[in-house]
Amino acid sequence: MDLPRVSFPSSRVLLVDDTPANLQVLSELLESAGFEIQIAASGADALRCLSMAPAPDLVLMDVMMPEMDGFETCRRMKQHHALRDIPVIFISASESVENRVAGFAVGGVDYISKPFHADEVVARVGTHCRLTRIEALTREIMERQAAEANLRAEEEKYRAILKTALDGFLLIDMDGQILESNDAYCIMSGYSIEELKTLGLFGLEATYNREQILDSFLTVKSIGYARFTTTHRRKDGTTFSVEVSVKFRSPDNGQLVAFLRDLTQIKEEQERQRTLEEKLSRHQRMEAIGRLAGGIAHDFNNMLGVIIGNVELAVFDLPTAHPVQASLSEVLKAARRSTNLTQQLLTFARKQPVVQHTIDLNKCVGDTIGMLHRVIGENITLEWTPCRSPIFVKLGDSQLDQILTNLCLNAKDSIEGCGKIEVVASEILLDRASAILDSECNEGHYGVLTVKDNGSGMDAGTIKHAFEPFFTTKSQGKGTGLGLSTVEGIVRQCGGFLTLDSERGVGSAFSLYFPIEPISEKLSAGSEILTENDMTDKTILLVEDEPSLLQLTKTMLERIGYHVVGFESSLDALQAVVSGSISMDLLITDVMMPGMNGAELRKRIEEHRPGLPYLYISGHPAEISSELGIIPEGISFLQKPFNMNRLAIKLRQILEINELG
Repeated sequence: MDLPRVSFPSSRVLLVDDTPANLQVLSELLESAGFEIQIAASGADALRCLSMAPAPDLVLMDVMMPEMDGFETCRRMKQHHALRDIPVIFISASESVENRVAGFAVGGVDYISKPFHADEVVARVGTHCRLTRIEALTREIMERQAAEANLRAEEEKYRAILKTALDGFLLIDMDGQILESNDAYCIMSGYSIEELKTLGLFGLEATYNREQILDSFLTVKSIGYARFTTTHRRKDGTTFSVEVSVKFRSPDNGQLVAFLRDLTQIKEEQERQRTLEEKLSRHQRMEAIGRLAGGIAHDFNNMLGVIIGNVELAVFDLPTAHPVQASLSEVLKAARRSTNLTQQLLTFARKQPVVQHTIDLNKCVGDTIGMLHRVIGENITLEWTPCRSPIFVKLGDSQLDQILTNLCLNAKDSIEGCGKIEVVASEILLDRASAILDSECNEGHYGVLTVKDNGSGMDAGTIKHAFEPFFTTKSQGKGTGLGLSTVEGIVRQCGGFLTLDSERGVGSAFSLYFPIEPISEKLSAGSEILTENDMTDKTILLVEDEPSLLQLTKTMLERIGYHVVGFESSLDALQAVVSGSISMDLLITDVMMPGMNGAELRKRIEEHRPGLPYLYISGHPAEISSELGIIPEGISFLQKPFNMNRLAIKLRQILEINELG
């Protein structure tokens, strides 16, 4: 009888039997059916064959073998991961149910009893080989499907990443056609994906022409990767800078994967950073000069105080018609000009102490405008436009006069021939979205004072340095370069800021922004002279470590009519108070002194004389002022240099307030 041929003629079968005759019969039988045969004469021999490639598709194994029977050999096979899936058919002369169960228990797939029928062996071996191949194919299909599913998941993940990425993405072929894009680039450019595919890269590129772009494609193809900056064109016609990272990939004729970063915000941030760095540098320069000004103020003001005080005393003692009077008058003028220069330095550095009052900007500017009319001359029109409603801001004594005088005189100097200066007051609400709000200032309502002229104006280079101390465009001897620095110092001291808008040949406009006070306080004159009272029978304890100033101030006080006990040392003064050797009605003390400063001395004296009125004097105002240079409320202070009249008025105010208290 002709045996059927299996459908897998390339299937490999391992025959395991310790009887050579059985091996020969089975080999001839299966080879004639188209199987490839391997033989093993024992269980150990079978395991060695199985450990070598290629592995068989099926094992036909005798059960009864010496040393290691078929069941044990199968059990050991199934312990190896690479062998556990190879089907095992047992063949045995025993037909007992126990043997069949034992064979299936160790992992066999079938059991053939001897004597066997040839066609049955071929059929069963062929069937299990087909099943093995089908299982292998099924696993392969399932693995491929799983791989494809993973690939789709990865593609979806990367598409999601590209879709939500902040950077733009373009897939471009070597002809410049756009194949894919993400939402980020569509937002950057203003085009839809369909429009980009129609437009192509050549319609977007605003820096390079078609030939240059194609040349760059070839360069990227040869190198594999490139990174550069270029400019693209938006749908609305505007352009924007992009940083491009591009990589070549080689499907079809080749493609370019490009990631594009919009540099607009980065450049804006860099510009903001540059502006902040310039601002910081400018502040540092001003702070350095401010420290210099504060450092020299003490000694310089002390020297000026000695000069002014002694000259005033000499003028007071000499007859009016004395020939020396004229010379002394010139000395006083020069000393006072030097004092003003020091005050300007301290003001721009925000180290000049001030007592601030709430004022109505409309009213106070209106009062000052009349004086300015006389200063600027008849050939220049001065127009004043107040705000419709009162604007209450805080300013120190004479600060508004300083501001208006400096700005109007600068405007006057910039006008050749006839011209016009406009002074306008207004009110504005600023929040963080306001482009003009200074980063150092708070949101809220601001009173705005604008001084505008139609003079020669400034170019960009001049504007950049306009507020720097000692910078001036005036000829030598015509200006110190401290005018605008002083104005800025005052405005900053009040918690405000200022802007400058100017153009060469058109004119300039300075806008000063002052925080508006939340309540409409009654205006304080701040410099009201109290009514005359006889306070000169009082005794004053004077402490000043500079001998010449101690003697000068003592002489001034005695000329005014006070009794004076003077000390150069704060420690000596305190010892005299503690010992009870002196009585006093008021303490005048320098602030900066060796051993014990004026504030410490006053505190120690109050332990023995509670409520004793006092007056701090100093040529270095930053010693007792806050960071903004504003003297804390209730502090009695007189800055050096001072004349006898200022000293007399200040003492009278302190003593009268103490009497009323």
